[in-house]
Amino acid sequence: MISGPQLPRTRAGLLELLAHHLGEMERGLEVVALGLELDPSCTVDVLAKDAAGGPVLAFAVDQDSEAELPSTVLATRAWLATGRAALARACPAEGLDWERDPRLVALALDLQCGTLQVLAELPKGAVEVYRVLPFRVGGQVVVSIQSLLGEGAMQAENTLRVPTGVTNPEARSLGSRYLDLVGRLDPEIRVEGDRYFRVLRYGGQTLAELGLRDGHLQVKVPADEGVAEMELQTRQDCTVAVDRTARRFLECEAPTPGQTGSSAMEPLQRSIEDAQRLSDDEVVSLGASIDDDG
Repeated sequence: MISGPQLPRTRAGLLELLAHHLGEMERGLEVVALGLELDPSCTVDVLAKDAAGGPVLAFAVDQDSEAELPSTVLATRAWLATGRAALARACPAEGLDWERDPRLVALALDLQCGTLQVLAELPKGAVEVYRVLPFRVGGQVVVSIQSLLGEGAMQAENTLRVPTGVTNPEARSLGSRYLDLVGRLDPEIRVEGDRYFRVLRYGGQTLAELGLRDGHLQVKVPADEGVAEMELQTRQDCTVAVDRTARRFLECEAPTPGQTGSSAMEPLQRSIEDAQRLSDDEVVSLGASIDDDG
């Protein structure tokens, strides 16, 4: 009998899974290095960078290592307090910003409630904990990753607001402006959110993605040529991104009877133009900190 790929039930299987599926825990995560032995009590299984360019140190947790996880987290934090610069020199990678505080992440196939309670007593933000749920569909392994503890556990924020992970004031201002204008196109626009990304959908199709790449806020809009991608740096960039998203909106929306072609574009175009005439109070409410000439 021929069987499909085996589900990872061992530490080795979990490590193999994380090396190839880490981005399913959080959009934008990229593996930088595997197997860092900082000292005998401090072994990091995966070094990655997140969408903001920050370093992420991940631990694969099995039954044998679960009891030691709280002490491993504390030992790693203590080591980074003095060894961070050395690690940065040893593990350079494009877009990896060691000026950002490293995040510690634990991933397990299962975790005892007692261990989770102990981890919750550590200093706030000391570690994020995720449960890995592999299953098989059509002979292929599929991975679902659920947040149990830490900032990731609060990322079910499916709203037209800039992701909480975006801390740069100008980026937040431009992101807020873009989302506000696009949100005025139709109240049926839906959003899926996580730490550094917002995916906007309409009628089951993707309108656009707003998210970080190496710390830079970008908009991606599906287009005939593939994906139109641009970085938001000025208000003009924001206007262009809104226009591209509006055109994508028209592609996703079924035209109403008697309203096709350019006639369907007119009310939408007026809506966009009206939406872009923001008052000073509206600009302030969006947190804008960009001068008038962009």
